[in-house]
Amino acid sequence: MHRILLRFLFAMMFIIQVLLCPTIASAGAPTVFKHVGNDIKYTFASWPMFVILGGGIAAGGFTQLDQDIANQFRDNPRLGKFDKIADIASAPYVVDSAALLTWGAAKLAHDDKIAMTGEAMVEALALTEGSVLGWKVIFRRTRPDGGHYSFPSTHAARTFAVASVLETLHGPAAGIPAFLIAGLISFSRIDQNSHYLSDVVFGAAWGAALGWGTARYHSKLFKEKLVITPSCAGNPGIGIAYLF
Repeated sequence: MHRILLRFLFAMMFIIQVLLCPTIASAGAPTVFKHVGNDIKYTFASWPMFVILGGGIAAGGFTQLDQDIANQFRDNPRLGKFDKIADIASAPYVVDSAALLTWGAAKLAHDDKIAMTGEAMVEALALTEGSVLGWKVIFRRTRPDGGHYSFPSTHAARTFAVASVLETLHGPAAGIPAFLIAGLISFSRIDQNSHYLSDVVFGAAWGAALGWGTARYHSKLFKEKLVITPSCAGNPGIGIAYLF
């Protein structure tokens, strides 16, 4: 029964996304390329780059412990059925769909702050998932369970990218729960013997850095569209306008 419900929900998400595509596509290709270029700039030419470097160094150090840790979880998972729930909840058809729906629905509702959040999540996820695929092809690391393309963890990268976007644009109230969820999902990848610790560590650092860089650029764009002007004539006050 739950599988039928999941399929129904995913089908509805797909239909809604198709309906929203014209609204999102109105941004135009030049704008998209400009955004992606600046997302990359704000990631690799600023402090998020140090997060990637730190993640790479940590992952390199953890490779010596990878097999021992994997052996501990192989026959004794700690999270039980939650591993399957986490796997589904952090899948691309759930996370990416939620980001796209947030963006499109907020644009239709003319909620600029939420639309910016959705847009930043979509761009961060696109950059994260595309680049992680490249890393996987380069390293071709075998998974603890014998599968392929272990390094780095896409689930960890994806969820940490979203968490860092939420933290940047909405503060600790949204960021802390998002990071806790991302951390738990990342741990579940080790718990179900799908990834090594180093896979998860680098994936988390990579995704978080791209999320921070993308969100910082979008936050700057949002602030530039806000015009605050003091008024001294008549009744003194402050005027606030948003440029569309």
